[in-house]
Parts: sequence; C-alpha cells; structure tokens
Amino acid sequence: SPDGYINIPDLGLVLLNGMSVSEAKTVLKQELSKIYADSGNNIQVSLGNVRTIQINVMGEVLRPGTYTLSSFATVFHALYSAGGVSDIGSLRNIHVARNGRTSYVDVYEFIMQGKIQDDIRLQDGDVVIVLPTTSW
Repeated sequence: SPDGYINIPDLGLVLLNGMSVSEAKTVLKQELSKIYADSGNNIQVSLGNVRTIQINVMGEVLRPGTYTLSSFATVFHALYSAGGVSDIGSLRNIHVARNGRTSYVDVYEFIMQGKIQDDIRLQDGDVVIVLPTTSW
C-alpha cells in the first residue's frame, strides 16, 4: 500500500515502510514462518512503484524551492536537485527541519570521505536549509 503495508492472507497487515529490500525480505520470512512451515526458501521481494516525497530546499543553494523526490532521497540528493550550494553556502552545517526538530548534516564529509552516516534520508515535508559559511 502507499503507507508501506502489505496484506498477507491468514496473517494480516505487515509494515515494511522505510525498510530496504533485504530488510523487508527478512521481516517477511519471519512473518510467513508463523503460518507456513518452510516459508523462507522462495521469497522474492521487489519494489513496485516508489513513493515520492515533497521537500523544501532553502538558503544558500542555486535553485531554492520545493522538490518532489523519491522516498529514498537523502540530503545529498536534495542539494543536487537544487543545483548545489551557492558560492557562499556551507557544506559543513546544513540543517534539516522535521516536525519541529532540527538535525545537522556535514555533507562535506560525505562527499570527501564517503561517510554515508553523515547523510540523512529525507521524509515528506522536510526542510533542508543551507547556511552561509562563516568568515573567521
């Protein structure tokens, strides 16, 4: 379903929202083992239609605005969609506002060293704010 549920006869709704395909396969194996003896051998999981989200990118980017992205999009994808940071934009202190809370991302570390944990997966309604670099 668009909410990330699948309905399995004799088992009910199983939530797979936010999981990778391999994680979903593991959960399905566990759930199906409740009603089938040897359920894990023939499970195939694939994505049908990928849900989209709308996010806002503001501040020191080349094209600020509202963007529709895949539900798998990260801060890096949002910055790419907005044309990257401006000449005075900072890659080191990017804010992600979500539900009244703010997280901070250092995209420079992600770009330069591939530190994937420094990139945040976005959710519908997130606001990505690129601040200007500070002069010392």
